Amino acid sequence: MSSRHTPRHRATARRPLLRAVSGAALATVTVVLLVGGQGSLALWKASATLPTASTASGALRLVANPGCGGWRFTQTGGPAAWQGTSYPASTTNANGTQYVEPHDRLTQTCTYRLSATGEHLRATIALTQATISSSAATTAGVAASATYTVNGAAATSVTELDDNASLVATIVLTVPDPVSTLQGTSLTVGGATVSLQQVHA
Repeated sequence: MSSRHTPRHRATARRPLLRAVSGAALATVTVVLLVGGQGSLALWKASATLPTASTASGALRLVANPGCGGWRFTQTGGPAAWQGTSYPASTTNANGTQYVEPHDRLTQTCTYRLSATGEHLRATIALTQATISSSAATTAGVAASATYTVNGAAATSVTELDDNASLVATIVLTVPDPVSTLQGTSLTVGGATVSLQQVHA
């Protein structure tokens, strides 16, 4: 009797093990299918070749036409005989030097032909790189400034509509009120450049 009941208990004990192993195998197969199931989760891809595009650049230039003249006296209230005369004058004092005094103002006029080609092009006009040096330790307020006209009208900027226009720059060098440190010294103005700086229109 006892030998007949032994196999039944062994078979009953094996069934849970078989179910557990089967469950583990199914779970493993499911993971494989989702992660690497031979294209079952492939991402869609597509490509297209962009058409060839060509661009053409514009242009922004200042051409001397005829360029700059010499410095001239243009101060207000100065000697009438000096107004508009060249500096240095053809006739000078016994030392061969024409002296500049406080309140004197020297002016130089430069004329250019503007070339501006583009779409929504805009550029500001500026006097750049003007350096003033003195034989003294200081230039004591001597300053250079400029005003501009485009085809006769006052302007601070240009656009493509001003192409082929005449741009005139008037550069002014002003000697300030009397400063003792500048007596008997010499001043040099150099490197002044009329420039066009493009800005986004």
